[in-house]
This record gives sequence, C-alpha cells and structure tokens, in this order.
Amino acid sequence: DEAVAFDDGQSDIHKARLLWQQYEQLRQELHNYKPQLLEKPAIVTLNKIDLYTNQQIELFRSHFIDKDVNLIFFSTVTGQGLVEIKKALSEA
Repeated sequence: DEAVAFDDGQSDIHKARLLWQQYEQLRQELHNYKPQLLEKPAIVTLNKIDLYTNQQIELFRSHFIDKDVNLIFFSTVTGQGLVEIKKALSEA
C-alpha cells in the first residue's frame, strides 16, 4: 500500500478524504493483524491543528461525523485539545 500524504495544492475536501482513507487503511491493517482489536473502543485524533484553519478543522470533523466517527483535534505545540483527549480516555 502506498501512503497518502497532504500537499498544499490539494483542496480541503480532498484533504478530508485523504484523512478518511488513512483512517480506513489503519483499520484494515488492524483487521489483518488481529480483528478483535476493532471491537475495542477507539479514540480518533488529529494532531497539528495549529496548522489548519477553523474552516478546515470543521470540514475534517464533519467528514468523520458523517461516517459516525468522532474526531478529536489537538496540538502538541499549543496544548489545544489535550484536555478533550484526556477526558475521552478517562470516559473510555
């Protein structure tokens, strides 16, 4: 499988689709390795939100929510979103 990567020349909707493809690829790899892993609760996160506009973040979020997957955004640089991840982990 060829890894998919962002390119600044791509549209935001294309980037959202690439994120979804990466998520699906990861799930397929988990399934191939040990299908029981997919039965466990999952928290899906996206790092480096400090590099995206609010419009891009909302587009990415809506692309995942449309498929019943909650995407939590965070930035290790600014710390934004880390509280939400900690909360999701404690609830899981």
